[in-house]
Amino acid sequence: MKKIYLIATAMVFGSMVYGQIARPKAMPELQKLNTDHMEGVKNNNVAQKAPGVVIWSSDFSTAADWSIDNDGQTAASFGWAINATENSWYFNSPLNSTSDGNMAELGNGPSSSTSVAGVVYSMTTAAPIDITAYNDEVRLSFQQYGARFRDLQEFQISTDGTTFVTVGDNMSFPVLSTGGGSPYPNPTIEDINLKPFLSGATQLWVRFSWTTNIAGSSDPIDYITYGWFIDDVIVSSNADNDVAVSTSYFNTVGLAYYQIPITQVAPIDYYAGINKSGVNDIENAVYTVSATPGALTASSTPITLTSLTTDTVTAQLNPTALGAYTVSGAITHDSIDDNPLNQTINPVSFSINNFIYARDTDVPFGTVTNANGGYESGNLFDIWADVDCWGFNIRLATGTPNQTEFSVKLYSVDPTSGDFIYETESAAVFSTPGMLNSNTTVKFPSAHPLFANTTYLAVVVSTGDLVLSRAGVTDPQTSFFQDEGGTWFYTTNTPWVRLNLDPSLGVDEKAGSIAASEVYPNPTTGNSELSFSLTNAQNVTVTVLNVDGKEMSLMVLGNKTAGDHIVDINSADFSAGVYFVNIVSNDGVATKKLIKK
Repeated sequence: MKKIYLIATAMVFGSMVYGQIARPKAMPELQKLNTDHMEGVKNNNVAQKAPGVVIWSSDFSTAADWSIDNDGQTAASFGWAINATENSWYFNSPLNSTSDGNMAELGNGPSSSTSVAGVVYSMTTAAPIDITAYNDEVRLSFQQYGARFRDLQEFQISTDGTTFVTVGDNMSFPVLSTGGGSPYPNPTIEDINLKPFLSGATQLWVRFSWTTNIAGSSDPIDYITYGWFIDDVIVSSNADNDVAVSTSYFNTVGLAYYQIPITQVAPIDYYAGINKSGVNDIENAVYTVSATPGALTASSTPITLTSLTTDTVTAQLNPTALGAYTVSGAITHDSIDDNPLNQTINPVSFSINNFIYARDTDVPFGTVTNANGGYESGNLFDIWADVDCWGFNIRLATGTPNQTEFSVKLYSVDPTSGDFIYETESAAVFSTPGMLNSNTTVKFPSAHPLFANTTYLAVVVSTGDLVLSRAGVTDPQTSFFQDEGGTWFYTTNTPWVRLNLDPSLGVDEKAGSIAASEVYPNPTTGNSELSFSLTNAQNVTVTVLNVDGKEMSLMVLGNKTAGDHIVDINSADFSAGVYFVNIVSNDGVATKKLIKK
């Protein structure tokens, strides 16, 4: 795992060769929420006051309020236009803004095949906005809608009408392409504190700028746009007391799980990024989370937010009971907040169950595939208590040809080098129509031990045109894809690959005669002993394999009676590393891991 690369420019999966950017969708599909901008539970713990004074506003009812530069393009659907009609080639409805009526719309062609390359389109306030009386305590808000392919959609300001600086953009939204993604929520409300950019300014210009995000490109495909809509632009003074939430997320030591087996429950950290958007300092800002059902609550350590500061507050929950949970959050502080509506926290849901360990959201959206051939793709999992893994649960998607060969494979992660170390793999499986769009269990030949405080990578291995579902987003360097050439990439889309710890998966396998087994000492610097117990007399063979599957030792023990047995494992000459001791009887196989230091 030493060489990990980002998958494509936009980190998307789809039916394209990895390392290339997928083409845009030709038709819209059901809109999905971008969780970075999704409204959640609002903080209603304080009385609401007026959130500052409106200095200037535009609902685009007066087009003359804006100066448009369409870079020489004069035809309809090229550049900015102000009207009440949605004219894009992709969308079917306009921005659902507060004022409705006129809006600003950006396009670059009536279709995805007519885009013009090398253009920069801008829309700027026609006259300066007087901010003399507000001592830099000024903010910009507006409502928007759209989607992103290779777009660079920027929000800019100027204090002299000539030099513009970028105060925000839409790069946090996922790319919408053949590989997935979604339009922005309709509407998306942006709210930006301009104080850091003003430095005693007395006047202000606002600009919305669009071009490609592929610097220096002259390729028309890089200038395709689905469309971008703006309405209800407001420049206002900052409120006196205002705390804003910029982001919220959760994880357990860096990994977010949506299904957790009871044996692997660990404390869950909930984070909120908060900033002081108002004029006054904020004392005792606290993030409180609560889970339903039940009475689980937790709060962060109180902090003070001073001028222009941003901080991350953390609250930790320790759920222990089986069940489905929804966790909501709220920010409180000592002042009456002038604008509590900018403290939205994304509610999150997860479940504690008996055997399934999942990092996907259980809502399929997009796929993993590789048009050039085979691949491996899956997710990291942390193990907190020793347990046996009996297989994986995966979800194959429409487009997988019948009888496509695949398997599931488990790696451990070397804590020092970060390398992926082979552990075990299922037998070859061949896809059937009944597997498509359903949760499919793929079993290992026998239970495979997972060890506490170890990280594992669970992947699907495709030798052909397998299409694997994905669901949700994931942090960089926690979900992976390996192409046919053996290069590992990371992705921010979550493959539908889950650990299954259910021992009932082994009831149809002949492993019942080996009642118990253990290797000691383990880890070892010299030799070890293998102890095992048989429920009835069996012919027994013991093999030791390295991580590449090479046989290091073979001991044919012959017929052994029921009861306890001990065998010496001569590992003194083994190189440092991980080995697997297989106890093979007439009716099954038991595997133990041996670590040689």
